[in-house]
Amino acid sequence: MKMSIQMLEVVLNQQGLLTESNLYKNRTVRYLEILRNQCNQELALVNDLLNLQNLNASTYTFTRTLIELESWILDILEGFQERIQSNQQRLEVNVSSGMEPIVFDEPSLVRILSELLNNACKYTPAGETITVSATMLKPGNEAERDETQAAISTSRSSHFFQINVCNSGVELPREEQDRIFEPFYRIPRSDLRNQGGTGLGLALVKKLVNHLDGSIQIESGSGQTCFIVELPIELPSS
Repeated sequence: MKMSIQMLEVVLNQQGLLTESNLYKNRTVRYLEILRNQCNQELALVNDLLNLQNLNASTYTFTRTLIELESWILDILEGFQERIQSNQQRLEVNVSSGMEPIVFDEPSLVRILSELLNNACKYTPAGETITVSATMLKPGNEAERDETQAAISTSRSSHFFQINVCNSGVELPREEQDRIFEPFYRIPRSDLRNQGGTGLGLALVKKLVNHLDGSIQIESGSGQTCFIVELPIELPSS
């Protein structure tokens, strides 16, 4: 499909139908954009389904690499700046200073943060704020963790990386919180911008977090909703 769309665009361009300023050009460009968007959505759906299948079958590949957390988070956020500005939303970043490098599966970490940011961008009303906070919980500050998070097994690591993605202007009823991680589930009438998606993003996040021996929670109230992710991490060997 992608190749056919690209070849169609080449042919139309060779015939001058994409360069002439006329009504036909405008319609053609619009239809090509629709085809590209639909094709990309289909590809994303297939990839998400394959990733879910691999996670369910415990065949998902994890590769641990060294990650500089502070710069890594800022790089991910940079990719969302234009979308946030276009949506007339605000972005606040609270990253603890002096966070140590960690050894972790970077693609999984990218997917988790990106999906949570995508979710926040989709459902945050104009004029409201998306807040990303990140910190490292080390031995001695376990008191910062609630009882549920403290129940995570610490047999492999006593260090945890916690990242929160919150958005103001929206709250989730309790019944929606219980279903939001279900595959293909969508909150009724919540996608005001009709941005669509595969309906598998948060389901994948939940699966990835579980396979990484972490936890994810939702807190909603007082005009905001927060996703709280905590993951056990390894520090580089000295």
